[in-house]
Amino acid sequence: MTPPIRILLTIGTDMHLFARPIAWLDRYVADRPGLAELCVVQHGNSPAPLVAGGSAFIPYDELVRFMGEADVVITHGGPATIFEARGQGRVPVCVPRNPALGEHVDGHQQRFARYLAAKGAVLLSEDEETFIAHLDAILDDPGVASVHRNAAATAAAVSAVEQIVDDLVPRRTARPRRAMTGAGARA
Repeated sequence: MTPPIRILLTIGTDMHLFARPIAWLDRYVADRPGLAELCVVQHGNSPAPLVAGGSAFIPYDELVRFMGEADVVITHGGPATIFEARGQGRVPVCVPRNPALGEHVDGHQQRFARYLAAKGAVLLSEDEETFIAHLDAILDDPGVASVHRNAAATAAAVSAVEQIVDDLVPRRTARPRRAMTGAGARA
């Protein structure tokens, strides 16, 4: 029987090296006996982890399954990966790529991740101390990073959106017919 996945780290497939979160995770699990065996790291073109288990690439279906199984999902700042994790019920720990460190061409991941963090959609980790704090909190209580799915809340949100649309879209009403006069009038 395969042990459960506690931590999944996926950094995507960008050509730029992104060793920072891999090193952070390696240091984290090195101090916690038995945890390394419960980690999966998709490291792309970056160096493989030294302590945690890793693979350069993981097939999409398997990666999505891991997201749904893991207590902690750690991602780069790519929108598709972030929203896939959320779709699997996980609020991801997001470590956006930093162009100043050669991890990307510009700061769009940082801007996007900061925006999502302000909305509560990701747990932003731009430094190792915050990264460790997020992992500790989630491993102590996995519900901290769970996207709560509540049927009543979803129904209320749908109703609220419907009301907004109803208020914004003018209703088509029948206009009274005007009597025609002049040349176009029939006798």
